[in-house]
Amino acid sequence: MSFIVTWKSSQEQDVIPSEWLAADLRDVELSHDVRLPAGIVSSVRCRCVRTAAQLRLHYDEAVSGPDWDHGVIIIRFKDGRPDADVEWEWADSRRSPEWGIGRLETDAVSVGDRLLWTDDELAVAIRYFREAVANEAAGRSFTAQSVVNAVAVALPARTGSSASRRLSNIAVALKDSGRPFTSKFGLSQTQVGQGVRSRILAIWDRDGTDVDLDETFEPTSDFSTLEQSTRSLRGRLTVPPAGSSSPTFSQTLSKVYQRDPKVSAWVLDRANGICESCEAEAPFRTDDGRSFLEVHHLVRLADGGADTVENTVAVCPNCHRALHFAADRGVRLEMLQNRA
Repeated sequence: MSFIVTWKSSQEQDVIPSEWLAADLRDVELSHDVRLPAGIVSSVRCRCVRTAAQLRLHYDEAVSGPDWDHGVIIIRFKDGRPDADVEWEWADSRRSPEWGIGRLETDAVSVGDRLLWTDDELAVAIRYFREAVANEAAGRSFTAQSVVNAVAVALPARTGSSASRRLSNIAVALKDSGRPFTSKFGLSQTQVGQGVRSRILAIWDRDGTDVDLDETFEPTSDFSTLEQSTRSLRGRLTVPPAGSSSPTFSQTLSKVYQRDPKVSAWVLDRANGICESCEAEAPFRTDDGRSFLEVHHLVRLADGGADTVENTVAVCPNCHRALHFAADRGVRLEMLQNRA
C-alpha cells in the first residue's frame, strides 16, 4: 500500500510507501516511484528523516543525482496521523513556492488526518454492508445513514464521511466483480485502488455468504446465552428488530420466557450509555468498554407484555431496582411509558 503526493502545478505524483509514515526513519536512504503526467514511471532515491511531527524526504545531488529537483518533501503529522496538505521546500530559495503545494491521497480519496484502513476495519465495514444487502433483499426498511452511523460508532478512529466513502468503495468493488451489492450508499467512489479492491473482495469471500441475524441469533430463555448474543449484536443492527408480540416460554420448575437478543442489543444501542429513566450516564463500563445498562420491559412478559423495542428500555441498575421495588415505581413506570 502507498500514499500518493499529487503536486498542484505539475500533476506529478510521488508514491510514498505507507510504511514510511509509521517507521522510525533516522537519516535512511530509500527509493520510491514517481509518476509523470505522460504516464512515465521513474524511481528516485531520497534521504528520509521521520520525527513525531514530520516526515522529511530530502532530495539532493549526492542522493538523487543531478537530474532531479533538489529540495525536501514535508509531510506533517497531527496526533500521529498525516495531514493531507504537503509542502515542497526548494533547496534554492529563489525558486517559486507555487510548485511546492501538494495533496496526500490514497485510493483517490483525500487522506486528511486518517491512516490507511486496516483489514480489521474493512471487515467491520463489509460486515455492515453485507447486512444491508440482506436487509434490502428481504424487503426490510433501513437508511444508508443508519449504516454509516453504525460503522462510525464501531470504528471510533473513522468519521462518518470516511465510513460513507468506504461503503461506496465496497459497493463499487462488489458490483464490478458481479457479487451481491446495494446501491444505497451510492456508486460515486469509483476510483478504488487495486490493492483496496482486492482486499475488499478477499474479505467478502473469506467472511462467508449473506448473514441472516434472525437465524443466527434466535430468542432464548437461557440468560447466559441471551447476554452473550446481546453482546455479539451490539452495534450491528441497522433496523429495529421485529421482536415478538407473544414470546414463547419453556416450562421447568418455573415459566421462563424466551427473549430476543436483537431487541436487547437494539435498545442498549439506542440508549447510547444514558439511562432512559434518570437520564444519567451509565455507572461504569464493562471489560469490552461498553457502558453498562440493564434491559427492562415496561409491561412484564409475565403480564402479557411484548418482547419488542417499543416495550423495552435500557436503565441503570439503580433505576432498574427502583422500577421493581421503589414505593413510587408506578409513577416511574408511567413516566417511561409516556416517553415511549
